[in-house]
Amino acid sequence: MKKRMKLFTCTARVSLVCALVMFMIFSSALSSYAATPKVTVGTVSSANSEGYYAVSISISDLSLASKKSIDIALSYNNLAFTIVKTEFSSAVKKYGTVGKTGDNPYHITITAGSSTLKPSGKVCTVYFEAIGLPAVGKYDIVPSVTLSSGSSVNVASGGINVNCSHSYEKHSTVDPSCTTDGYTLERCTKCDGYRKTDKKNAIGHDFKIKDNVAPTCEQNGYTVEECTRCSVHNIIDGEAALGHEFGLENYNVIAPTCSEKGYTEYYCLREGCDGVNRVDYTEMIDHIMGEAVVTDSTCQKHGNKKYYCIHCNTFMNEERLDLVPHLFEDKVVPPSCTSKGYTLRVCKVCSTVRREEPVDMLEHSYTSVTERESGCVEDGRIKHSCSCGDYYIESVPAVGHKYKKETVIEPTHDSDGLVKYECTVCSATYTESIKFDDGSSNSGGDSLDIENPDVRGQLSGRSTLILNVLLIITAFAAIATVVLLIKKTISKLILDE
Repeated sequence: MKKRMKLFTCTARVSLVCALVMFMIFSSALSSYAATPKVTVGTVSSANSEGYYAVSISISDLSLASKKSIDIALSYNNLAFTIVKTEFSSAVKKYGTVGKTGDNPYHITITAGSSTLKPSGKVCTVYFEAIGLPAVGKYDIVPSVTLSSGSSVNVASGGINVNCSHSYEKHSTVDPSCTTDGYTLERCTKCDGYRKTDKKNAIGHDFKIKDNVAPTCEQNGYTVEECTRCSVHNIIDGEAALGHEFGLENYNVIAPTCSEKGYTEYYCLREGCDGVNRVDYTEMIDHIMGEAVVTDSTCQKHGNKKYYCIHCNTFMNEERLDLVPHLFEDKVVPPSCTSKGYTLRVCKVCSTVRREEPVDMLEHSYTSVTERESGCVEDGRIKHSCSCGDYYIESVPAVGHKYKKETVIEPTHDSDGLVKYECTVCSATYTESIKFDDGSSNSGGDSLDIENPDVRGQLSGRSTLILNVLLIITAFAAIATVVLLIKKTISKLILDE
């Protein structure tokens, strides 16, 4: 028990020491870098005053422990650019050292000094010079960042947008129109850009009179002008509308109705004018009820009488009519042995159906057919059928054999005789042996009627029963003998041992 306790104590101590060592290593790693530092490369769209393109590199969420370093590699298009210089922020120079190697990719190494370095924001700016004239477009600057501990870093790519120093040539000329300016279109041979030069102002419309429209009673007159160059139309107002000229010699009197007032219409006398002036209104008259519009009743739906105004056909009144009786047609359905009878009443108008005067079902009427006659040993069969499909079967008992006795061989002192019995109906047969009778037998005692087949069956059954009993007794005796022999043999074997 003591040995086990010592082993357990040693194991626990070793585990504790290992846990402490792992915690110190992990704590050191956490103190070197933040969880997920981020490096971003900026983007510029044009060169500075010296003709250089510049991209800035920013770092955030980074805590660089003493003597730890971070390596930033920039990959770019070396066929179009070359690096000129790199400027670092004062905070990085003050608390750490920097180093530069390579060309493409261009490596920048930042190492912390004697204390923790926590750069925030822009740490350096890299200046690029174009080689020749790069094609117009965006050039990607792809950074890759490595920490000395191998920790992960979020990286965002930047790039340089190169603008074109255009070189134009004449492409086409657009002449001025009535409303649009003319110009010369030039295209850049480097970037396919376009510009407009030599602009000319629009020349304006050249209108000429096309049509003069005289004034009417309600519309002003006007003049239509059309441009000879672009077919644009211009409308110039002319004389004012003339107004209607109504006279007493052209009028019409409209009588009042029960829906509209009456009035007098005066028509304009000027040719081609449809102007009308309505005056002298008179009050409407009352409705006048016309004859009834009758909808006849049926045995299921009420009819009605509706009254309307003879002038305006406005509905005025309605009377409801009574239903008419059903017009039944009777059909008698007689009863049968499976259903009751009834009288079926069907309306000729609406097809309403009613059943009345039920009659009880009839009894079955059977017809008997003998399907099989009774035989000596087989029952007969009679089928009683009704016209409705109902039937029942009657069984007729068998009539039994009618045997006829024939002596085939007479008995003698030396041998038995033989008697044959044959049915006169189905020809079934059986035989019996007979003993020779010399007159010494007791004729006064009881005797068996061996001519009766039932007696013969009883004798045969008794003999069979006696024989079966004897066989069973013999079998049991044999089994008991075998059991005794086996028992003796086993006892002897045990004694010999």
